[in-house]
Amino acid sequence: MNVIWDLKSFDELSKLELYEVLRLRHEVFVVEQKCYYQDLDYNDMKSYHLIGRIEDTIIAYTRIFPLKILFDKYVSFGRVLVAESHRKVGVGHLMLKEILHIIESKMGNCPIKISAQTYLLSFYESHGFRVEGEEFMDAGVPHIYMVRESKRC
Repeated sequence: MNVIWDLKSFDELSKLELYEVLRLRHEVFVVEQKCYYQDLDYNDMKSYHLIGRIEDTIIAYTRIFPLKILFDKYVSFGRVLVAESHRKVGVGHLMLKEILHIIESKMGNCPIKISAQTYLLSFYESHGFRVEGEEFMDAGVPHIYMVRESKRC
């Protein structure tokens, strides 16, 4: 699968890209998962946006947070999604490898902490994450903190 990855700051996103990302986040999290939450949280402006495209269509997305934005001692990422039309074919694994490469090459290979939807536990464990703490509810969906350690940062 030939996914083209593009990493941009908030200011580098075009109006159309921002609209398409917000529409896809709404489609996946609000419509599909029936997760009613405040998506627009000002964190978009503090993060990098990783967009995966096939041709001109956005099929995957996440936002990546430098150190001290969400957690003092960790970088993080969130709003991880793959469009329904491209699930179950490895796009999520490709995206996570790209996220880890970005963190290693651009953010000093710092440890990572995420708030993962619990049903994705084994997916993240397959990429070196381990559970930290107890399950909790976030916007009506079970979540768990997960950490991936690093030797640097």
